[in-house]
Amino acid sequence: MKLYKLYEEVLRENDINIEEIIRKTNENLSKDESKGKFTEWIPIKVAIKYREFNRGGGDREHFEGNIKQLMGSIIENGLHEGIQIAYHPKTDTAMVEEGNHRLKVFELLGIPKIPAYVYVLRSGFDDYQIELGRVKKVRGFLDKERYYDRFDRVYRFPGYPHLKPSDIGIK
Repeated sequence: MKLYKLYEEVLRENDINIEEIIRKTNENLSKDESKGKFTEWIPIKVAIKYREFNRGGGDREHFEGNIKQLMGSIIENGLHEGIQIAYHPKTDTAMVEEGNHRLKVFELLGIPKIPAYVYVLRSGFDDYQIELGRVKKVRGFLDKERYYDRFDRVYRFPGYPHLKPSDIGIK
């Protein structure tokens, strides 16, 4: 099944109301105290530049099943978590590390923005990610010296969101 046919099938089965999806997503995100204060809505076109890879390759049947299920869930319930952007402060590089399926669904639904948050990597990205061009330069966190203690604490607890996308120049 081609992706556009899958998309058309989901659209036929559901009423799509982008404003309602955004409202439900905001409601869901407001319940998450750990990520909520770091989450910002960024344009899909910007997020796509940082995605790890374009979901759509590999096992087509498995991919399309995941996308159809996720798309239905997002239409009905909104998104429960934004995309996760990994950031390495020593090299000022970033990449969407978690949420590539969510990004694809928002893109297919024509939702112009997606919620995102940033967490700081303890070590850099893998060489293969750099070689494949998955990792992109960002402006970076401008006031690293002032927030050194904050970064020091971040390195002890990797995976916890610590910055907004705009803090590293993604907006």
